[in-house]
Amino acid sequence: MSVAGILSSLLEQGVRLRAEGERLVVNAPAGVMTEEMAASIRAHKADILAALREIADAESSLALPQAPLPAAAGSVSLSQERIWTVSQLHPETLHYALSEAWWLRGPRHVSALEQALRALCDRHGLMRARFVPGDEGAVRLDTAECGVLTLERIDLSDESPEHVEAVAQVRMEALARVPFDLAAETLVRAYLLELDAQRALLYIVTHSIIWDAPSFEILIEELGTLYQNSVAGTSVTLPEIPIRFEDYAWWQRERHQAPAMLAALRYWKDQLAGTSLAPLPLPVDRVPERSATPLGARFHFTFPAALAAAVSTFCKTSGVTPFMLLLSAYVLLLSRYADRETVVITAAVQERNDARLERMIGTFTNHIFLPFQVNEDLSFTALVGMVKERTLDALAYQHCAVEAVIEALDVDLGQSSLFQLNYIYRSAEQQPRAWGPLEVLPGPSRNSNAIHGDLSFWIDEANDTLTAGIDYRADLFEEESIARLVRRFLHLLEQGLARPQEPVTRISLDQSDAWPHGQDADRSGQVISVLDAITALIKRLSLKDDDVILFADAERITECPHWEQAARPVGARLIRAPDVALGDERDLYQEVCRERPRVLLTSVPMATALCVLDLESARLGETTLVTYPAQASMPVLHRLAQSFQSVLPVLERESTRTPVLAGSLAPAGDALVLEPVPGLVVRVRDRLDRDCPPGIDGALVVWSLAPGAIGEWENLNARGRWIEEQRIRLSDWLEPLKESDRLARIETALSELPGIRDYHVERRRAQTGKARWLIWVQQDLGAERTTTELRAVLHETLVELPSPIAIVDVGVMPRRVDGVLIAELLDDPFADHHAAGFELPSPGPERVLAEIWSEILGVQRIGAHDSFAELGGTSLQAIRVIQRMEARLGWRVEPRLLFFQSLRRVAARAPKKAPALEQAA
Repeated sequence: MSVAGILSSLLEQGVRLRAEGERLVVNAPAGVMTEEMAASIRAHKADILAALREIADAESSLALPQAPLPAAAGSVSLSQERIWTVSQLHPETLHYALSEAWWLRGPRHVSALEQALRALCDRHGLMRARFVPGDEGAVRLDTAECGVLTLERIDLSDESPEHVEAVAQVRMEALARVPFDLAAETLVRAYLLELDAQRALLYIVTHSIIWDAPSFEILIEELGTLYQNSVAGTSVTLPEIPIRFEDYAWWQRERHQAPAMLAALRYWKDQLAGTSLAPLPLPVDRVPERSATPLGARFHFTFPAALAAAVSTFCKTSGVTPFMLLLSAYVLLLSRYADRETVVITAAVQERNDARLERMIGTFTNHIFLPFQVNEDLSFTALVGMVKERTLDALAYQHCAVEAVIEALDVDLGQSSLFQLNYIYRSAEQQPRAWGPLEVLPGPSRNSNAIHGDLSFWIDEANDTLTAGIDYRADLFEEESIARLVRRFLHLLEQGLARPQEPVTRISLDQSDAWPHGQDADRSGQVISVLDAITALIKRLSLKDDDVILFADAERITECPHWEQAARPVGARLIRAPDVALGDERDLYQEVCRERPRVLLTSVPMATALCVLDLESARLGETTLVTYPAQASMPVLHRLAQSFQSVLPVLERESTRTPVLAGSLAPAGDALVLEPVPGLVVRVRDRLDRDCPPGIDGALVVWSLAPGAIGEWENLNARGRWIEEQRIRLSDWLEPLKESDRLARIETALSELPGIRDYHVERRRAQTGKARWLIWVQQDLGAERTTTELRAVLHETLVELPSPIAIVDVGVMPRRVDGVLIAELLDDPFADHHAAGFELPSPGPERVLAEIWSEILGVQRIGAHDSFAELGGTSLQAIRVIQRMEARLGWRVEPRLLFFQSLRRVAARAPKKAPALEQAA
């Protein structure tokens, strides 16, 4: 194999080589380097060193040009080409509009300002550029003509003083929404909104294809110099810009083919391989119209001074930057909001690394994709450390153009998490500007039309002050939802800085969780039975003599006797029509029109067909629909809720498959709201089995209490979020899976998890009739995860992860020589839990262990059959438990033991002759 082939092969496998004099330094990922590869490198060492030196010389020859190059004329950068392509497909898009405003206070010379703007336009080629088709349709930059930038004056002096600033704000918003024609006009517009003789707003509107955030700073600084020169009639030369933007664009494309860039591209492919790039499911307020052009809005805020000071102190003592610290809090916040462990952030980085680019107006922003795995067992300090490590690794490869990364990943940006969640951090010392007697100050905050993705979190650090904002899609989010997100971010950050060594799982999003957790005061009641629920419904509807209940659902015929029994005391009539099927909807509709039922029980498809027949007469508006919605989409249920008087969904408890009449559905805009029936204990839980605060989606669960067994929360196969007390906005119904399908999905997910050597999954039903999924896993040594971590990872793959579930970590999976599992040797940590119900710990080690668990976990009532993992124990808490056990009992237990045994089984492993144990007994 040639040296080039060897280098390409090594590069493809992630092996990095560099020359240090006569030494060849090899850096390979774990497990990649084989003896054959090492032998090949040794045999070709001299040739490889020579090739690496040639590559280094070639890269040094690709330095940024010192002067304009004729060959670079008309060149566009990779980002400009991407933006131009999108703009050709969507010429009316406002995504790429940028704007900035400055207050001008004091006497102003408008003619001098106009002259300064023209001089600035002559100085910076992109300010007079157009983008036109070149050979074979490729875009090229046209700056041959000297564009004339005019200053449009807008007189607002006739507006009332108390309203004039608001009027100016509205005018600026409107000006920013005027689209650009990239081929027909220059892409900078300048406005002067004159409020009175002493106050004006200088407003610049431009386009991302020629501009980035630092360009505004360059503009206002150089404009001030040119303005003062014009007023004074003097001539001061600005520092020379030796090259054009076209030279940078040409150089970028040439560098893009260099070996170092190919290595960087390989890094990004490796980093994002195996990461789910599906959009993060954020809780939105409305469903956007597909044809609508998303408009951005901005929520601006300033960090409290004390919090900004705490950020500075933490960074100095921990060796991190504010960029990393605030990014960590942002990642944790989004993980909570989406109920996901994996979060991909798109961060903006600047490519102005050469002095010749520092004074140039242009677009030098690149983007890097940062995938994070949020392990809430980590302390806040450890979380920040993880973010720091990942960010520093990524920044080493920030020069790889994001366009090349996107192309290599072959993803649809509209259906991925790339650019969905953005993060921008800028640091600059801002000094007051004075153009002679004219004072220049930052202008008012405005909405952001240039919205990319769903959320963009930007932070400006200046003069020990942190100002920030969230740019968001106004077609997805209400302003109040963003305001609440900001409050939670600040609260989360404040807690993390106050208790940096505690696990982040203890950091709450809200200062108060006074509501909403449903009616669960003491959780003493049972889930309402079908008969009781039907009886309560009939009472609630005030059914009386001769009111009709029409039963038309063959799949639920077994429930018909319950309805007859509940209807009999009030004299309501039950009419059975269970044999109707799709195709018979006209017959059923005629019966509905004839009988005028107060209640109709039928399937979602049949109810939908009835709605089509009922468009003109609106007879269904007098009827309450009772149906099983598990296989219905939200739009279908929304339509039913609009057509019927009310819709009552019947949900199934996961373990017993028994129905639960959950409440009533009502349309709320384009959403559906569930109002739980009085007395039903409902909660919304996240992937770590915590109560979700208002506005955050989670799984709907009910409190189940079977006779003789300990109660527990059961999944209702639905997701939603609290919007106010006793009202849940539904997000999705999860279609119930057959047991075999669910088993197959769990096994597939386990087979794809790294570090899992062997596993077994089964569903066991206890004497009480309740079923539980049990997963036994054998993990690779050195790669073990806690059961909490495994549960979170499985949740990432299986949104419909079944509940209740127990994960047992075993040292060795018991199998015969032929590989057949010996199931009776698998430990069932909850076998006696189901049979015996709650049992107090026995005196001695059990009682001491229960006290320690209670102290660490904050759980008051711990039984002999409780499991540390199922009580919410984390790996950090396990370490604290072990330390206290050793201090109080003189016995040190293996951490693994805590996560797959009940308290009684852990205590049974204690050495019998330990003095501390004998004293405890």
